[in-house]
Amino acid sequence: MPVTRPISNLTLPAIIWFIFTVILFNSVVSFAEEKQTEQIGLLWKINKPGAEPSYLFGTIHLNDERVKNLAPPVKSAFDNSRSFTMEMITDTSGLVVLSRMMFLAEGLSLKKITGEKLYRQTVEVLLKRGMTTENLDRIKPWVIIMMLSTPKSKSGLFLDMDLYAKAVSARKPAYGLETMAEQLAPFDDMPLKDQVALLKDSLQASDQQDAQLEEITQAYLSRNLTKLLTISDSYQTQAGAAYDRLMTQLINDRNLRMQRRMQKRITEGNAFIAVGALHLPGKDGLINLFQEQGYRVTSVY
Repeated sequence: MPVTRPISNLTLPAIIWFIFTVILFNSVVSFAEEKQTEQIGLLWKINKPGAEPSYLFGTIHLNDERVKNLAPPVKSAFDNSRSFTMEMITDTSGLVVLSRMMFLAEGLSLKKITGEKLYRQTVEVLLKRGMTTENLDRIKPWVIIMMLSTPKSKSGLFLDMDLYAKAVSARKPAYGLETMAEQLAPFDDMPLKDQVALLKDSLQASDQQDAQLEEITQAYLSRNLTKLLTISDSYQTQAGAAYDRLMTQLINDRNLRMQRRMQKRITEGNAFIAVGALHLPGKDGLINLFQEQGYRVTSVY
């Protein structure tokens, strides 16, 4: 009998991995339309007059030694930095928010929302992935989507949390750019019909996850941000308008918010800031946002 994982065990990696992949799979058309020049690099130096340079590092939310083995320029920038910043630092209050947001309101059930056929398909895929279906009928569709989008768990920390653990061990001040509520709001605010449309997509793509994950990982290891954005048209969602509405919040709104909150650390100088690599490139990406505000941003590695 396979070992199963609790359906309610929605973890931080699940949240930010879904954000990473959802941005990746939706960015193919938008990036092509912008006709940006190729952008190479995961580590970028940000220069502001009157402050020591800071570093912006694009991560991938994986527990994979190929990505956790930091290249010398990245390791040097991290080791010598005065502070560490990541997308979100999970604390007790954040976990309380998560547990409150993930369950359906009284009187609603997943089976009623999805219909019998889609519900049975959800149960089948979750069991195949080694997850229990206990309490499934009380879980919101977006929670199931995140769990299905998360790579199979391995022991150890994924890259972002590994960096955070190293920062804490080195007694660096550590900061988060967003709260749990802010990260979850784009999903939780979705109408239920939109959540169901995206759940259908996730179920249909579940068998392709391993191959897609390896392709994403290889693109990341090549440090080619443009390639990350243009991996394959075949990854495009079929959920249409529901997906488009979600993307406005996940890309444009979050990038603006994170860039605004990074500025305090950059003014302090010598900050090491780690966010998902897909937040870096493109017209609405962090690199361009900083350049538009007069910062000098250059690729280091």
